[in-house]
Amino acid sequence: GFRHLKFPLSAIEPQKWHGILVGFSTALSYSLFGSAQDTAIIINTAIFLPILVLSTYGIAKRIFGVRAGVLAAFIVTSYPIIFNNLRIYMLDLPLTGMVTLSLYFLIASDNFSNRKNSLLFGLSFGLGLLVKFNYIAFIIGPLLLTLYQVITQKSGLYKNTFRNILYLIMMAVFLCITFYIIKSKDMLQRIYESSNLGIFKNYSPTFFAFLSWRFSWLLKSLEIFISQGISFLFLIAFLVGFGFFIKLVLKERWKLYLVLIIPLFIQIFLFTIPPDCLVRYSMPIFPIIAVITSIGLLGIKNKTFKTAFIFLLISL
Repeated sequence: GFRHLKFPLSAIEPQKWHGILVGFSTALSYSLFGSAQDTAIIINTAIFLPILVLSTYGIAKRIFGVRAGVLAAFIVTSYPIIFNNLRIYMLDLPLTGMVTLSLYFLIASDNFSNRKNSLLFGLSFGLGLLVKFNYIAFIIGPLLLTLYQVITQKSGLYKNTFRNILYLIMMAVFLCITFYIIKSKDMLQRIYESSNLGIFKNYSPTFFAFLSWRFSWLLKSLEIFISQGISFLFLIAFLVGFGFFIKLVLKERWKLYLVLIIPLFIQIFLFTIPPDCLVRYSMPIFPIIAVITSIGLLGIKNKTFKTAFIFLLISL
């Protein structure tokens, strides 16, 4: 029976500022299949890749239909950053999967009027916070926008909607409150040391020197972001798709925009990270890039151009 299995508790012991969700699933897999790096990678991928793909499909489908969902799922698995993370054991793939899952349930909750999806959002929110604390940077924008839409809706706050919001908050807090109480000091220290405040304290650069340094950092980061993250081909596809996406009248488009804007703003202007880390730390935005690309390309009115472009994108 299971009493004979060794459960390596060290596998679920997080670093000072990381959550325990991935470590716990790894420890469980070690108990069942043996402790090996390949086992950890396989289990990590087996759990979070389906979450990522199905959530990306679900978001695009809910906004623009089945074809958009299928194309978005194909695109997101074609990005170099996603493909490369299938072969390494890190927290970025799980984080990306949980952010995408949370966004899907947030959209599917219909401004928290749907109790089931509201509770599932609360569940995914709590679990996402147990992957990495920077999960909050990717979901906070859409969440606050949804709460604003609930408060300002013409019909007012229904009792059921308010109750659903209360339930999801309780669920999220229940899942992660103990961990965050224990690790809050380490996390705040990590945030401070990684922020520009820490840089100014240690080096005190002039304002113009700081701007020059950040500009050169941004150019290098964008180069790596394109080459190792999205690839030049899918960058072109995104730019073309985005050009048509912004012309479409879509209910949920600002929730997608905020997932892109807020984390990039935080990382570019508030934090100091190596140029080659921007693409990895920004990995949860790639499913949204895939969704926007898919919907935008399918929103092209010229059928010949649309068919030819999508066929070229898939075949290459």
